[in-house]
Formats: sequence, structure tokens, C-alpha cells
Amino acid sequence: MPCRALSRTTAVVVAVAGILSACSSNSDLPATPPPPGDASGVSATTSSVTLSAERVAVGEALTIVVTPRASDRTRLGADRSVQLRVANGTATGRVSAARFFGFDSTYRATFVALSAGSPVRVTAIVNGVTLAETPSISVQEPTPSWTFCSTTGAVCEFIGRRDVR
Repeated sequence: MPCRALSRTTAVVVAVAGILSACSSNSDLPATPPPPGDASGVSATTSSVTLSAERVAVGEALTIVVTPRASDRTRLGADRSVQLRVANGTATGRVSAARFFGFDSTYRATFVALSAGSPVRVTAIVNGVTLAETPSISVQEPTPSWTFCSTTGAVCEFIGRRDVR
């Protein structure tokens, strides 16, 4: 058995077909990822995925908050692998990388809506565990906003564009 297939924890001596081979714990073996499911400490059912809003207009943003928890509902800390996917709808958007916030043991990412369409679902994967909660985001066309800037009623602002009359 080659050394690369052994764990990093202790020095191991393996006898394969009468030949001894040794691997040191100080060797540069790749890190072994935690196994998925309960062994990683993340519970798919007690962890949560929430949104700062369920609806967003094209060009606007909302926050996705992932709270990894153990099966006893204890919040888990930093150093988790958090991946977010937005799919299953026709609306499109861009999701930032998730960042850890220690004050409440959450991971947060920003979703920026790019085009309207049918609602999309957010799926979070923490340490290889797909969380059960999958909230949906509804992306809509922006609503025009009008501001009147004179007593005669001349329109001076329309979605960021200024016309002075």
C-alpha cells in the first residue's frame, strides 16, 4: 500500500507481501476531508438557511444567512466549507462567497439579482452535507419611481436618471 493512502495521524508501518514500508506523520500527505453526514458534525435538519428578503428587484441585493448546527442545535463555529447554489428557476443572479461571522456563528453571502423570472431555490452545502432548508428567491423587474421636483409637475428623476427642466 503506498504511503499516500495512509492517514496523517501517526507513523504507520505496513507489511505488504513481506515488504515493509513506513510513512511518517510529518510527511506531506494531503489533508483528509471529514466524512459527510453526522461525522462532520453538521446536521442537515437543525442547520438553517435564511434570507434577508424573499423578493428582490433586478439590480438589488439580499443576504443569504447559513447557520450550521449540530444535531443538538448547538451552533458550529468557523472553518466550515460552505457552498451556495441558486437554481431551479428562470431568474438569474450572482452569489458571493460565504464569509464567517463569529459574533453569531453564521456564514453570510450576498445574492445580486441580474434578471427576473420564476423563483429560484437556494441550496447550502456545509462540509459536504446538503441542508434540508431551501428557501426561494423571487426576482422581479424594478418598479419605476417618480419624483416631482417643481410645482408645475416636471419629472426630475426616473430610476437614477436626472432630467432638469
